[in-house]
Amino acid sequence: MAEEPLVLLTSVLDQVYTPNSLQNQSTRWGSLISTFRNTYAHPPHFITRAPGRVNIIGEHIDYSRFSVLPSAIEPDLLIAASAEYSPDPKPSDPSVQVRALNVNPSYPEVSFQYQPHTKIFIGNGGWSDYLKSAFNTCLSHLIKCTSSSDADADADADANVDAELRFPTSIQLLIDGTVPAGSGLSSSAAITTASVLAVLYMHQSPKKQHVISKSLVASLAIAAEKACGISVGEWTRPLPCLVSLLSYFTSSSLPPSKSSLFNYPIRHRPRSSLRTEKARYPKDLRELVELYAPQDPIPLAIQRVLDSLPDVHLLGGPAGLTHQSILQNLGINQQQFETHILDGMVVEPRGGIYKPYNRARHVLTEAKRVYEFRELLEKKAGSEEHSEGVIVSIGRLMNESQTSCRQDYECSCDALDELISIATSNGSLGSRLTGAGWGGSSVHLVRDQDISKLIEAFKAHYYSIHFPNLSAKQLADACFPTKPEGGACLFTPLDGTSSLNVQP
Repeated sequence: MAEEPLVLLTSVLDQVYTPNSLQNQSTRWGSLISTFRNTYAHPPHFITRAPGRVNIIGEHIDYSRFSVLPSAIEPDLLIAASAEYSPDPKPSDPSVQVRALNVNPSYPEVSFQYQPHTKIFIGNGGWSDYLKSAFNTCLSHLIKCTSSSDADADADADANVDAELRFPTSIQLLIDGTVPAGSGLSSSAAITTASVLAVLYMHQSPKKQHVISKSLVASLAIAAEKACGISVGEWTRPLPCLVSLLSYFTSSSLPPSKSSLFNYPIRHRPRSSLRTEKARYPKDLRELVELYAPQDPIPLAIQRVLDSLPDVHLLGGPAGLTHQSILQNLGINQQQFETHILDGMVVEPRGGIYKPYNRARHVLTEAKRVYEFRELLEKKAGSEEHSEGVIVSIGRLMNESQTSCRQDYECSCDALDELISIATSNGSLGSRLTGAGWGGSSVHLVRDQDISKLIEAFKAHYYSIHFPNLSAKQLADACFPTKPEGGACLFTPLDGTSSLNVQP
């Protein structure tokens, strides 16, 4: 059985960043450590890091359980931390004092305290809710695992959690984030992931601090973010801790959740399940694909379903369906429609027309593009002509994704379309919306020699026209180049010293 992948524990930055960004990041980390020392009168004991992420391809298909292809990026969130512990294993006052500051003065200082077995109040609506939720989620998990006494509970407890927890008397935190908020680049996932990693590290016994599993951090980060009221895509949000340096991956499943933090749809055996269970519809398009072509690999099964879509009687065709025609086709009444189809969702289709055909076509073709993209990335390097062909093909898939998002899923907007038009006219090989959909971000495949040209085109033809008063810092946040970077990690001295060395 394969070993559980662990969060990277390192003391050198070249395991975290690519050579191109190493010098700038070394300066930034050094400044963070210096600010921490000036604020708290001692250096941080460790630093956790979680990157932002961009979804290269695979838009609005994760909640249909299809693979997506995200990448960690250079903008990230750092938490420099220290914790003080009492020599008394059972102090008279078990309260833990937490003080958290952000290097960005626009985020106010936060102070709170907690005790074991008590929840921290969440509800201010600020950035600190993510931090507090990480404390609540991690401590609840750790206490549950360590307090289990029966055999079943012991077997269910995560192997990375020791039977002994450490509760500090005080915790000091300093946060530095470079992921633009509200950009669709997972700034909230970054702070949640970095916070979870810090809380686990501070509360586990020393012999277990260095073996924190990626799957545990991912599951706790998802639970913490959901506790803040954020709807989390379970395939892309764990990326900050699951991604590896300079590697893309498609995520079709996550490690099984031992603590039942996920509610995965059950994969039933094709055909037989429909005979032995109550008649039901597939829960999502992924299950439909699996039932329709059970013997085929997913990419081929997707194509088989796509081949059946031209039957306009199936989903109504590109023109869409009226509300009444949906009721007639399904043989249900309005109450059944609201209970079984909408299931609490509020849907107001544009012009009163539902477009299940268009939406299904986008999800299926986009899912197929993800597999094609992966195949291109996995091709061995060949001649320069061969490599150029691969790059052009990757760009084509990104352009096709944008067309599908705009026409079939209708999740683009005028501003995104304008940015993408500028990009394709100034060196971009492939451009598409990403992130929050409906106005999140756009991602572009650009050769190194064309980066400056493209950024200047964005500034001249978009930002100077629509946002002429942006500062240089705001422009840098709005438009920046990046390459695939490392995932979440824990930076700490490995030689037993208390000194963090961030020199490249």
